[in-house]
Amino acid sequence: MLQMHGGELTLARQDGVLTETHRPPAASDTTTAFVADWAQEDQEGAGVTDAVAGTRVLEAVAEAAL
Repeated sequence: MLQMHGGELTLARQDGVLTETHRPPAASDTTTAFVADWAQEDQEGAGVTDAVAGTRVLEAVAEAAL
């Protein structure tokens, strides 16, 4: 089971439960993920389209949370 509630992400499996607390998403998260993915030489890497799509998703999440 994977559940997100109030900034906590909980993963429950047969071998135990893991709960992580996260701050609200920010537009800069997309940039960080984009640069980290781009730096991986063994992968094709994300493109500008991926960065824009990620930013739009984070903006939609932030708007829905208001």
